[in-house]
Amino acid sequence: MSLSVFDLLVARLGTWKTSQNDTSNLRKLVLASIEKSLLQKFDDERSLGGTASQQLPRLMALRAGVELKKGEILKAKKATFLNVVGEAGLGLNSALTTLTVHMGVIDDSYLPFKDLIALIGATYSDRWEEMKDRAIAFL
Repeated sequence: MSLSVFDLLVARLGTWKTSQNDTSNLRKLVLASIEKSLLQKFDDERSLGGTASQQLPRLMALRAGVELKKGEILKAKKATFLNVVGEAGLGLNSALTTLTVHMGVIDDSYLPFKDLIALIGATYSDRWEEMKDRAIAFL
């Protein structure tokens, strides 16, 4: 069985307690946070090995102020990811919604947009509704 970077990162980071005192991991975070229709466009829901899940580690690193190339993801310190994991799912959902609804990206074949997933997701905040028009115009 071949494993994606996301699969390896899920195994490396393990599980943690959520604010509701449940046990979670990155795979559960993605499935709980991302709209099913968006997952079907950007990822294989069973393996989560597509564009969206590959960008999730980069999104979390950007939220922590660290820029990672794909080859550096598995070498990064766990704290880089776990300190910012809380809003990562919301950020990824916001990014995918922005790309599909506002920018016309249909599926993961639009590779020039893959880095935008991480950039949009990393800037996700409670003020996203206020900021999104400026961000979309800039991008």
